[in-house]
Amino acid sequence: MSAAAFVLAINLFIAGVFATAFGVVAAYARSSVGARWLALAYGVGMLNPLLELILLLQQEPWLVQYGIFAAYLFAANFIVVGLARHYRLAPPWYALGALVAIALLVNSQTISMPRDSILRGLAYQRPMPSRP
Repeated sequence: MSAAAFVLAINLFIAGVFATAFGVVAAYARSSVGARWLALAYGVGMLNPLLELILLLQQEPWLVQYGIFAAYLFAANFIVVGLARHYRLAPPWYALGALVAIALLVNSQTISMPRDSILRGLAYQRPMPSRP
């Protein structure tokens, strides 16, 4: 097992522990709606290291790369919904839906570009906040 595979296995195990822990909390405390969303988030987040492990075995890796991005994106959005539910706030459904749609569209357009492309770099880094 390579060092990278070992680290990915650790990530997979930790995500599984968190998914199980939040799932148990959600099962025992039915009023804890946020815990259900967090269990779902970590469950979906487990796909990320699994897909990373099979990425090197692919002839055409773009579909797996897209799946890695989508798994992380959905897991992060489920965490936002879980936190909103935990604090008894309405989740920003429209904003999250727009964010997911735009992110998936931009990723589908930039994933096949060469890594050293200026356009790809700008499109990839544009959502990141700039420092003053």
